[in-house]
Amino acid sequence: MPSGHCTLLCLIEGEPIVNAFPVEIELSQYVSCLRKLIQLKSSIRFKQTNRSCINLWRVSIPFDPTGSNTRPVLPEIDSKTALDPTSEISDVFGEPPPENTIHIIVQRPPNPANN
Repeated sequence: MPSGHCTLLCLIEGEPIVNAFPVEIELSQYVSCLRKLIQLKSSIRFKQTNRSCINLWRVSIPFDPTGSNTRPVLPEIDSKTALDPTSEISDVFGEPPPENTIHIIVQRPPNPANN
C-alpha cells in the first residue's frame, strides 16, 4: 500500500478556473474519500446533495491565470476519465500530479427541477 499524500486541485464543473481549490489526500485512500473531502470543502454548494450523486473526473487542465474566466464543462474536455469510487488515489495518479494544473472536475448531480 503506498504511503504519503498528494494535493489535488479540484474545480466544480462550469465554475471559473479561479474557483479551483486544493484537497490534500493520502495516496492509500479511495476516490470515495476524495469525494467526501470535496463535499466537506464545498459544503455550501453541496449542502443538500447525497455524496454518491457527485461524480469525479480526472482531467489535466493547465491553470492559466490569464484565462481566469474560463469555465470548463465536461463535453468540451477532450481528455477525461470518470473515477471509480473504489479506486485508490495512487492507482488514479500513478505519479505525482503536475503542479499548476486542475486535476479533478467535480460533476454536480442533475438538477431535479430540470427533469
